Amino acid sequence: MEENKDLEATNLENKVKETETEEKAVEEEKVVTEEEKKAEESGVVDLSETEKQADSLEGEYHPKETETKDVLFHPIEYVDDTTHTIDEELEKVRKTYSKKISLSGIVNIVSMVVMVLGLVSVILVSFLNKDESKAWLTWLVFGIAMALIIASFVFTTILSKKGRKTNIEYLGKYHETLAGFLAKKVEIENPVFSVEATLPNEAVIQAHYFKTIMDTRSRCVLEGKRHGHDLLTGELYVLIPEIGLDKAIERPTKNYTLDGTEYKPEEETMTSTQELPSNDMTLVDHDLAEEVHGFKKEKKVKKVNPQEEKTRTGFFGRFYSYRLRIDSKESFLLCYVGKRGECVLPDYVDSFVSCHIPGLRKDIVCYLADPASSAKFFTPENVALLNDIRLDSTVQSLFLSVNSYGAKFGMNLSDDVMELPLKYPVHQGAADDFIDTSKKVFSFLDEIEKTASVLSDEEDR
Repeated sequence: MEENKDLEATNLENKVKETETEEKAVEEEKVVTEEEKKAEESGVVDLSETEKQADSLEGEYHPKETETKDVLFHPIEYVDDTTHTIDEELEKVRKTYSKKISLSGIVNIVSMVVMVLGLVSVILVSFLNKDESKAWLTWLVFGIAMALIIASFVFTTILSKKGRKTNIEYLGKYHETLAGFLAKKVEIENPVFSVEATLPNEAVIQAHYFKTIMDTRSRCVLEGKRHGHDLLTGELYVLIPEIGLDKAIERPTKNYTLDGTEYKPEEETMTSTQELPSNDMTLVDHDLAEEVHGFKKEKKVKKVNPQEEKTRTGFFGRFYSYRLRIDSKESFLLCYVGKRGECVLPDYVDSFVSCHIPGLRKDIVCYLADPASSAKFFTPENVALLNDIRLDSTVQSLFLSVNSYGAKFGMNLSDDVMELPLKYPVHQGAADDFIDTSKKVFSFLDEIEKTASVLSDEEDR
């Protein structure tokens, strides 16, 4: 009997344990569900991959709700016939629309003056005309003034709508002309363009550059194919969490060699291959180049704690997405470090290592997923191509990211390219600078394609 009681007690204890285990599992599932629900409500998109890879996406993107609308792409009408420079063609567009926009501005000012004069007339007559026998004069002036004010308001509203339409037309024509030159220089086939289209957020995320992206804004998208790979490019602004300007360009403290060992600069000898110093001729003459290009520097304001200056702008310039996919282990990320306030280095490099590349300029930071797999890309010839890519007053900093999602690269550009010129002539040489730089980056990618384990779109990642 006692044995049966002990057996029943044991069975009961086991059942209790099983029940507790099941309840615990249910509770854990509820916690996970609650976390997923909170993440969904906060707008944070889970970018994690089922299979952990070097370029797996596990960062955060906080999209803001925006109204989606259908946009139409059209073939680029402008074709570079080499008879005129890009600056001449862009200046022709500027002059055409500058007259229209200036005229609209003048008419707006005249309408506002009429409205103000009408209002002032009513006030003056009301205060000065005290004779009751001439009250009709007050009402007459009041009626005329109100008619002028209403007419001016209606006219200004209509003109403002036309002005906005003209501005969009100007933006589209200007960037379509720019796209025509770009398409020819970098060999884009069947290029199509849309001024209202935006770059897909996935393309920006897949660059594997920023761990947290607060928001993106883009415009004027060019699409086409290059050497059989899909390509799209446009102007892009990336908003990131606030970061100090000094922290933004803080380089890795530990570097490795291409064979995976830790790099020690003191071991270099004068007979070994030396990387080019960052203050080579181009960077030494940076200020001189700015003067030649007519680039006006902003006066630097002396601050008590300049190290506390911060920015939320992660990127502002021209972005490219090129469907040249390589094996995840071969992934790499290059950064051309610009001046303080003109560059933000990547923080999404947990699965990468910072590497020293023999012969590479010191202002170029290199991150590799697996040095042994990527070493073949950095031959002396390819390093020479990378060293030939220069920063100047137009291209302020640059990054190139190549992984299993494709190749992404972007250039932080000065206002000479990013601002639409209206009152002043097109900045000479600025467009050529960023187009020539784009061409050099693609030349390097063409060499990468020859030795990389290129993935087709049919292959699973």
